[in-house]
Order: sequence, then structure tokens, then C-alpha cells
Amino acid sequence: MRRLIIASLLLACSFSAAAQTLTGTVNNETTRKPAAGAEVALVRLAQGMEELGHTKAGAQGQFTFKLPDSTSRYLVKAHFQNVDYFEQIQPGNSSVQVAVYNSAQTVPQVEIVNLSHVFETDGSTLKVIEVFNLRNTAFPKVTQAAFDFYLPDNAQISFSEARSNAGVPVKVSTAALPEKNKYQFLFPVKPGSTRYELVYSMPYGGAYKMETRYVLPPHKFYVVTPKTMKFSATGGAQFHPESWPVEPTLDMTVNTADSPTSAKSVAYEISGVGLIPQDTPQQQQQPQPGQPAQNTPGGGLGVPNEKPNPISAGQWGFLSVLALFMAAGALFIYMVSSGGDASARPARAKGGGSASLLDALKEEMFRLEADRLQDRISKQEYESAKSALDKTLQRAMKRKPARG
Repeated sequence: MRRLIIASLLLACSFSAAAQTLTGTVNNETTRKPAAGAEVALVRLAQGMEELGHTKAGAQGQFTFKLPDSTSRYLVKAHFQNVDYFEQIQPGNSSVQVAVYNSAQTVPQVEIVNLSHVFETDGSTLKVIEVFNLRNTAFPKVTQAAFDFYLPDNAQISFSEARSNAGVPVKVSTAALPEKNKYQFLFPVKPGSTRYELVYSMPYGGAYKMETRYVLPPHKFYVVTPKTMKFSATGGAQFHPESWPVEPTLDMTVNTADSPTSAKSVAYEISGVGLIPQDTPQQQQQPQPGQPAQNTPGGGLGVPNEKPNPISAGQWGFLSVLALFMAAGALFIYMVSSGGDASARPARAKGGGSASLLDALKEEMFRLEADRLQDRISKQEYESAKSALDKTLQRAMKRKPARG
């Protein structure tokens, strides 16, 4: 019986070790073929993005990584045709598929669904938040490597982020181009939707005449100001009041121009002072991988819309193996503690609740691991609780029934 228990324990350990190996494939969704030779990296999400290792995808797009531990969060980054693609690894999963696409400098099917300017000022500095919502409908699917935009004179960029297809926001870099006041987001416009968010500031003397230039005419153009500020159109575009789709409940004034395609710019003037309301949950920034949430304007103006993922098939499999591992371990400890002596069992029952303690420890460890896999506790809370359980388990293992 003891050998059977040990064999079960070793088998459970081997399953647990196998769960630390991540396998995956990189597929080119433009050609519907494996992306052989793509550069692939394993990234750990902690206080930043730490690259743990890299390799090249094989002839069938395959790759393998060893995960250092199962308590961390990971991304797989695939670099293909000078564009980076990311895929997050869900806890408990041991396989992943990364979709990449052929890329081009310009994709004609890219369009600006809407462009927004959001303002606030304390009277001396004008802060502007620009939000670009783009759509890439190219078929076959192709990625545009970057996106160009214009800024006013003396604009100082302080923050920029991007997300693809309602994914997790990622901080991105911008680069100045040779043309005056022209810049570029160093983040690709992938097939589907892409959102860029940019925050910059300029000197302000109580009023400002803005002439917004763009590389593509937007279908909708929004100017969003605090209710204490004034707005007036100074060019040919016609503005009207309308709800702002990015933040419909934001308590600010919204002026909208429909399809301002007659020129490559829109002119208007703002004046006065006012700040973006800070007491609404929509102002809270969604945390990006490895970064804490921030409550700063422009740091993710949209209502968080990410629901907890249900436990996947891989997670259920991992939990089942974990349950088997703990059950076999508890039974093994019980048999060792009792020494195989049947006469000792009644004494144990009379002398205390060691078996009950082991059952309770098993249940608590299972709950702890389940909470960790579903991100219901922090890593520090998990490690603290696991350490306490380990010490209690060690004390229980040292207890031996007295023999006559």
C-alpha cells in the first residue's frame, strides 16, 4: 500500500513539473501558414516586463519555454516583420498560439473612427488628452507598422499608451519625424481596432487657438472641455453637442464635428479654466501588465470592461492534478505517521486530531492554490499563507504516536 502511495505521489509530481513547460506556435494569419523563423521571447510581468528567454519559431511555427514558476504572470512576444505581437499566458495553461501578420508602412484600409481632444487647465498650463480610435479592415489581414500624427507648437508629451482589439493597455513610445510637429506612435495598427491615447501640455495664457492637423480625416471629431471653459469654432467645420462615446457619463461639455473631410485640419478656440472631474470611476486608469493602476487624467479614459476569465480547461486540469498531489501526499504522511501499526490508530484517535489536521491542511492548501490561480490574492499574501501552512505541515509530520 505504501509503494502504491509513493508511486501516486511521484506521478502527481511529474504532472506538476510538466505543467511548467510552455509550448506554442506562431501563425501568420495573412498567409494562413506557420511563421517559421519568427523571434519569440518569454516575458514575465512583475514591476515591468522582464524578458526571461528567447528562441526562434521552428518550421511549423513551434516553440517551447520552461516557466520558472507557476505563481508569476507571463507574456509571449513574437517579433515578425519588424512588429511585436503579444499573447498573455493564462494561469494554468501550458500552451499558447500567437497570431502575427504581414506588415506594411501604409495600409489603405486603416481609418480613424473618431478623434478626440480633451482639455483641462489651471490657468497657466494647458493639458490636452488626444484619443485616436482606429480601424483596420484590410483583407487579407495586414498590419500597419506605425501611425503618424501631428501636434501643436511647443507641445510636450508626458504620456502615451495603446491597445489592440480592446486588449490590455500598454505604454508606448513616440518618435519625432523630419516634418515639423509630426510624430509617430511606435505601436502597430493591427487588423481590427486600435486605440492610442496621448497626453501633452502647452503654455496657456487664458485662451488658445487650436488648429488640429491629421494624416487621415476622422469620421467623428470631438472637443471635450470642462463646463467652466468656453469653446468656439473658428474654421469651416460645423460643431454640435453630442455624447462622447469614449466616456458617455463624463460630466463635461462635448462639441462634435461630423466627417470634417473638407480640409486636413479643424480650427477652434478654447478659453477659461477648468479641470477634468476626478470623482468618477471612469477616470481611473486600467493597469497595464506589471504596472499599478493610476488615477491620472489620460491614463485610460474608458470604463474598465475586462471581466475575470472563467477557469479554462487547462486550469481545471491543473487543479485536478494539484488535488491528486495533495490527497496522495496527505495519505502518505498519514501512513508514515501511523507507522503501519494498526494498534496505534485507536491511540491516535483517542490522543488527538492529527488526521483531521491533515485533512484541514489539505483543504486549505487546495483553496489557497485555487485563489492564486484565479488572481483572488496577491503574490505576497499567497507566499505568506503557504509558508504558514508548510510550517504547520512539517510539525504534523514530526508527530509520532507513542509506542508501548
